[in-house]
This record gives sequence, structure tokens and C-alpha cells, in this order.
Amino acid sequence: IPSVTLEAGAPMHLDEAAVLAGVEAIQELLNHLHMVPRFRLWSDPQPLYYRSQWVRPMQGGMLFSTVNLGDKVRRGDKLGWVTDPVRNQTQDIRAPVSGRILGMALNQVVMPGFAAFHLGISKGSQLRAIPKPSPPEAPVDEDHDEELEEIMDDPSE
Repeated sequence: IPSVTLEAGAPMHLDEAAVLAGVEAIQELLNHLHMVPRFRLWSDPQPLYYRSQWVRPMQGGMLFSTVNLGDKVRRGDKLGWVTDPVRNQTQDIRAPVSGRILGMALNQVVMPGFAAFHLGISKGSQLRAIPKPSPPEAPVDEDHDEELEEIMDDPSE
């Protein structure tokens, strides 16, 4: 049975705004799939992303974000950084594609390869790594739904 799992807010905390946003997003999805009649809670349709990608740091340490949930980012934009306090080294984490921040880890201690940022891939974005500066860019983990071919994006773009 197809289902939707929504993760929102912080651990052990009920975030009412995040729950409301999730309900609105699911209602928009059901309408888009023609499962329920149009029920508009806002004037513009919300974007749908059929492809997404996780961005993971290559080093462990303390994660600090420079973006917020829902922010639109362009390929190469700085999403945050990881600082290793023992070796006093910092690694910037940059967006490998243009998209929107769908999920992210809170500022916390992370291990190498930790799922730090989840990007909804914008229509027309290319899935290729950006050039690696020094220190190296974070690797990406692609997450595709092969049954859905069309990428819907924010109509205001």
C-alpha cells in the first residue's frame, strides 16, 4: 500500500507549524494525484519533488547550518560546515544541485557520511557533482523514484 511518512520538527518535540505544513503538503499531493478534489489552503500550489538527494559530510565533527528548512538553494551554495574541534579542521558543505531543503540535521555532532541535508531536486537540475575544492566537497546520495518521471517544481520559478 503506498504511503507517506512525514518527519518534521525536532526529536521529542511537537512542532505545530511543521505538522500544519505537512498536512497542507499531503493535501496538495492528494489533489495532484486526483485522489481528492481541490482543497486550497493557500493561493499558489506548493512544489512537488519526485527526486531528491542527501548531502553528507566527509568528516566528522560539529555540524553548523547556514540554511533553513524550505530554503531554495542553487548548485554550489554553502549549506553549512563541519568543524572537527580536535584537529581544528573545517569542511564546507555545498549544494551539489539546485533545489529546496526538504530535511536537515539540527546543529549537532555528526560522523563522516551522516545524512546532513536532504535536497528536493528542482526541475532542470543536473545530477552531477560540483568541482571539489580543498577541503573536498561532501559526497551525495541520490534517492530516485523511478516510477515517477515528471518533476514538478515551484511554479514561481
